[in-house]
Amino acid sequence: GIPTPPNPTAPLISSADVAIEDNDPITVVIETRNFATAGSVVSVRQSGKFGPSSVTNATFSSGDSTMALWEATVTLAPGFATMQARATAP
Repeated sequence: GIPTPPNPTAPLISSADVAIEDNDPITVVIETRNFATAGSVVSVRQSGKFGPSSVTNATFSSGDSTMALWEATVTLAPGFATMQARATAP
């Protein structure tokens, strides 16, 4: 996998926080800490620089409320795109 920088800025210009040059679907792994796994919804929102956004729900992969991993399969928009993870508890 490709780790993200500690403080991503999503510049959407000639440099990127993470360069992914692939038009195929990719798996995004999200880590939660001190967060309930039962009944929670974790999602990834992705949007191209010019175009609509989409939201994909992640599925629980492993762990517990102390630390858990979730996975979402997304297809990024061509060119520069941003991703945001969101977690909501019941």
